[in-house]
Amino acid sequence: MYAAKNNGRGEYCVLTDETEEERRDNLSKPVNAVPMNTLLEYLDVGVNLLEIGSEIRLIYASRGFYRMAGVEDDAYRLPCALKEMGIQPDCVEEYEAFLRESAEKEGISDHVHRLSANGTDWIWRHVRVARVAYPASEHPVVLEISTDVSNLMATERKLLETSDRLRIAFRQIPHLLWEVDIIARTYNIFNVDDQKCDPETVIDNFPESFEERRLVHPDSADAFRKFAEAMLDGKNGDTGNFILRDPAGNWYSWVSMSYMMMYDRGGAPVKAIGIQSKLPDVSGIGPDTFPRRPLPEILRHQLILRLKVNVSADYVEEFWNEGMDQTAWTWGRTYSEIIRMESSRLFNESEKQEFRKRFSREALLTAYKNGEYWSSGEYRRVDRV
Repeated sequence: MYAAKNNGRGEYCVLTDETEEERRDNLSKPVNAVPMNTLLEYLDVGVNLLEIGSEIRLIYASRGFYRMAGVEDDAYRLPCALKEMGIQPDCVEEYEAFLRESAEKEGISDHVHRLSANGTDWIWRHVRVARVAYPASEHPVVLEISTDVSNLMATERKLLETSDRLRIAFRQIPHLLWEVDIIARTYNIFNVDDQKCDPETVIDNFPESFEERRLVHPDSADAFRKFAEAMLDGKNGDTGNFILRDPAGNWYSWVSMSYMMMYDRGGAPVKAIGIQSKLPDVSGIGPDTFPRRPLPEILRHQLILRLKVNVSADYVEEFWNEGMDQTAWTWGRTYSEIIRMESSRLFNESEKQEFRKRFSREALLTAYKNGEYWSSGEYRRVDRV
């Protein structure tokens, strides 16, 4: 076997193998006295020498390479052709061209491909290649150092798949994704298609600049300032409805903003990731084709839940949840079904039973028959942040 060592001039010279007796003897010597190939035997990376002739041949492979490939040390009959190493067939031609190019130039080159020594168990290899001086061959020789990056590639693939799902889902909803850098105090809009923030949307000096540039309406300035200050202080998450100026149309409209905080390893707040959605000014047309008037703005951004119900027909005419008109979501569902769902979401186990009993369709019909036209109750709410 052979190993290669840098001679300090950008070239590599060859070290011949030692005997087994010499290897055992050298294990007790200082590290600087141990031959290079003894060190290579215990490395997890693969170290190979490839001869670049008319046919590219593998002429040396370290034990680390065999372990990485998951085969015995004698799995390859050296020297062997490049295609016999088990490189994915679709990548062989590309890798051969890469090796020939690397043999003609100075410096280090990188390549990633799949390899399977047994044709079944595939791994992803990240390879670094450099030309070396090798007197024993009349052809150029390159040193190949490879590592198994299969886990890294699998993680990257999952991240890409997740990113694609989020991108597709986000295109289907009229929301804006934004982020605030807590340290730099900057606001930015995240471009879902490009998977990065748009530099043209950066707003410095958050949140003071929102008031200075009249991005937030004076009527919402106090509420927005409190929302932003809590964010900069590191609050885990929050929601709020504010009157903001539309940058495209230059008009004001009500929007709902919510965020969750990201922290560094030390627990310090780093970045707030939020979603902004426009609240409707006109509610639209319901299933019975009657026009629905917008909820008064003084109520819209404070009310948790508002229902307008046709109890006799058992359907919902209007449904406002956290300041957003979600009436369309109720179509095809009965009031009885919705009240069961919402009570489970809004109340704890003991209170939801009382809520259902008081506001069930049957209870409201009975109360109406008895001349009771108004009912109210006080309930606790546990904030989700």
